[in-house]
Amino acid sequence: MPIYVRDPMEHDPQWRDRKKKDLPPEILRVAKVLHFELRDQLKKDAPAGLILRTAIAVVRELQVITSNKGKADVMKRHAAPGGSHDLANEIRKAWASGKYKSREQCARDEHDRIGMSFKAARTALIGTPNPKTSDRG
Repeated sequence: MPIYVRDPMEHDPQWRDRKKKDLPPEILRVAKVLHFELRDQLKKDAPAGLILRTAIAVVRELQVITSNKGKADVMKRHAAPGGSHDLANEIRKAWASGKYKSREQCARDEHDRIGMSFKAARTALIGTPNPKTSDRG
């Protein structure tokens, strides 16, 4: 008796009330690839374990692709003008000016002016060298 794989986008109750255009592209891609792979494995009369391993491999690969894309998007936002990289560089410049006795004081005084949280400002100053001027005050 053959096993038929239904298109989850059309028949599964989880998808029934949603239109394809309302779903994120990643979910559509996973559903389509899984549907294709499972139909292919079932046509070959493959054992259940092989079918499951194929499905797991497809999902893991798509998770990696999606994760890498998300990370690249985040880095793009941080590196954009006015992003967190620019803010961190600005607090580092304030520290390098030699105006402050401690990194803590610099972060406390400058974080509001720069537009970042105190914790982010303090973290940006971790590992920065001491200012070269000797007349900090």
